[in-house]
Amino acid sequence: MAGHFSNALGFRAPNALFLIAFFAGALLNLARDWLRSRQMLSLALVCVGKLGVAYNMSPAFDFMRLIRLPDLSPVGADFGSAPRLFWNSFGSIALVAGVIGSRPVDRILTTRPLVFLGRISFSMYLLHVPILMSVALWSLKSGTALGMSYGIAAGLTFAIYITALIAAATLFFRAVDAPSIRLAAYLADRRGIFRPNRNRGAAFDQDTKRQDALRSV
Repeated sequence: MAGHFSNALGFRAPNALFLIAFFAGALLNLARDWLRSRQMLSLALVCVGKLGVAYNMSPAFDFMRLIRLPDLSPVGADFGSAPRLFWNSFGSIALVAGVIGSRPVDRILTTRPLVFLGRISFSMYLLHVPILMSVALWSLKSGTALGMSYGIAAGLTFAIYITALIAAATLFFRAVDAPSIRLAAYLADRRGIFRPNRNRGAAFDQDTKRQDALRSV
């Protein structure tokens, strides 16, 4: 029976890590105070997380391939068959945990440019592929057609792509994402959901205005 549900829910495949990482990320905020009281652990998690996120099949990571990864078959997944997925997922969880708990890292990530990028990050996620497949490919093709070397054309394409992505994500955030958040907060408040945070819609509006004022300075 356990094997049946593992197979039906996808837990027999390494891709189960996507679900595990999702739930872990959602629960990490509950451990924020505990992590905040353990600064050395949080900094260690940041370092371990960066290592895990950077993992690939290059020889530089051969030492990590000496670690035997969990094999939960037949009930679960054999993570040894997808080491990059395992380490990238593990690293992401560790990095988020470390960032939540580390005060020095928190100070860096709360600077204006990074706060702004964080606010539009979901919009960037939604739009990055369409812009990559249109603006970026067109820019690369145009650059090489004008006689540029591939390296120069690729560098110019990257700059154009990032600029276009941030611009499009900013517009999308203002036109779609932010109104959707306000609508969700309003509907949740009307239905009595999350009553301890009844004013979060107003708080979001105030935060949006504050960030707009900061960007205009």
